[in-house]
Amino acid sequence: MIKMIFKLLLKNPITEWGYWYLRTLKLLFGHRNKHLKIEYMAVVNNTQLGIYNTIYNYASVVASTVNDFSYIGPNTHVNNAEIGKFCSIGPNVRIGPGKHPTNMVSTFPAFFSVRGQGQIIFADSDGYFEETGKVKIKNDVWIGASAIIMDNITIGDGAIIAAGAVVTKDVPPYAIVGGVPAKVIKFRFSEDTIEQLLSSKWWDHDIEWYKLHWKEMHSAGAFLSKNNNN
Repeated sequence: MIKMIFKLLLKNPITEWGYWYLRTLKLLFGHRNKHLKIEYMAVVNNTQLGIYNTIYNYASVVASTVNDFSYIGPNTHVNNAEIGKFCSIGPNVRIGPGKHPTNMVSTFPAFFSVRGQGQIIFADSDGYFEETGKVKIKNDVWIGASAIIMDNITIGDGAIIAAGAVVTKDVPPYAIVGGVPAKVIKFRFSEDTIEQLLSSKWWDHDIEWYKLHWKEMHSAGAFLSKNNNN
């Protein structure tokens, strides 16, 4: 009881803001040459960042990798994920929300976890069930508002996840998926165009290349024609 009261006294808007501010200053200093932008009360823990990343208001990114130019929208929570380059992740998205067992007598964590999610613990270790799984989001992926990406999912390059979708299985490259559970609605381009875009690996160029060739990105046909000629 005393421990709980002490935690409540520490957990107030002023101390929380102070802790966030100091932690964010340290993070920004450590990434001072990478153009990192962290907005109000956004949290980044145990995460590897690229260049030109933006973490918007109240977002959290934990135990993850966020590669170059990708951004995380407001109030989005990312756990144990590998995010590629040029990814656009909208607001209120949940990536890697965690798992509960379906083949045990109870789904309640006290029987298989010692993390104390429900205060009481009966298990003697965490080894009985894997509560989180790795999420892999490849390059140039757009995830719409309020989508949920379940654990152990891979989303291919260039895919689009519709707003509110719940993704429970892998998504092919350049597919547009939506619904609950998410299903493929269509593909963004023809099979041949998709193969060429994947082969081009355009997301691995340096920033000077993008400055010179940005207009070609407006048309897959123009981009591939120029790319093939070169």
